[in-house]
Amino acid sequence: SKIGTQKFFINIKIIVEDFVLETIALFDTGADSNCILEGLIPTKYFEKTSKKLSTANGSKLQIRYKLSKATIENQGQQIETSFLLVKDLRNEVILGTPFITALFPLEITDEGITSRKGDKSIIFRFIKKPISKTINLIEQKSNQINYLKEEISFKTIEKQLEQSHTQNKINDLLLIIQNSICSLFDYLFFI
Repeated sequence: SKIGTQKFFINIKIIVEDFVLETIALFDTGADSNCILEGLIPTKYFEKTSKKLSTANGSKLQIRYKLSKATIENQGQQIETSFLLVKDLRNEVILGTPFITALFPLEITDEGITSRKGDKSIIFRFIKKPISKTINLIEQKSNQINYLKEEISFKTIEKQLEQSHTQNKINDLLLIIQNSICSLFDYLFFI
């Protein structure tokens, strides 16, 4: 009933021909593409692109260029990948599905992300412990449904109480109660 999300920040080294960029990247399992902030890589390595990309909330990202061939190096191992260059990006680098797929199989622990290539393993250590956030979506929706059911139930009762048939029954019951109480008082008064 709970959905967990985590943000993983790792140090990376991106190599494009003779250019090297060492920076912090967001390892994002929900990102469809690898993205890099425009201005971090020299323009001579760019290519025009018509690729379109949106954020998780649906707003469009400004993309005009791509970086078709980049290498991410860690512990002497190299992983080739591509990037979209994004004008307004909150993080300098986002590693998404293309990079993550290249790491399979992978294991995520509290220390970092580990991938095995043959007999060698690559560890991308986290800069700090992952930020975990539990989202109780199902529980919240279930509570909301229960509140709505309760409200519907009250509205149904309210409508039933307004019907003349129900009003007649209430009045009949009221008369019975009044007569019972009055007869009880009469009985007590005479004793």
